[in-house]
Amino acid sequence: MFIGKQANAITASLMAEFLVDSIHKEAKRYQRDFGGGDAQYRGFALGAAVRVRERARQLRLASEKTSEGTGMSLVLASVYQTESDANERFIAETMSVKRSNARHKPVDSMAFGEGQEYGETVSLNKQVT
Repeated sequence: MFIGKQANAITASLMAEFLVDSIHKEAKRYQRDFGGGDAQYRGFALGAAVRVRERARQLRLASEKTSEGTGMSLVLASVYQTESDANERFIAETMSVKRSNARHKPVDSMAFGEGQEYGETVSLNKQVT
């Protein structure tokens, strides 16, 4: 589920779909080429997802730093905080959010590393049409 302004939620949804499909496709290829099972698929996909998350955070931080010299940092910080507060209110008022108690399965470290390498190359600039 994506929350926030409609345009942002749609863009995030489309980007997430692209990333999930890309990682799934490459994880299946890795699993097939390696001759492995679910552990190799899961390890690759998890490694790719972790690296994509790290890159997205780096992009956000870089965006915030770039704006500091232009006088936009206070404006962006205010917008980010206002949107975050609105999203938190929406969640609190309309949803019940629980953390999973699921146990994590072991991850194949070689597949995880290969997934991280893929996560470094997958495009985070997918054009939304």
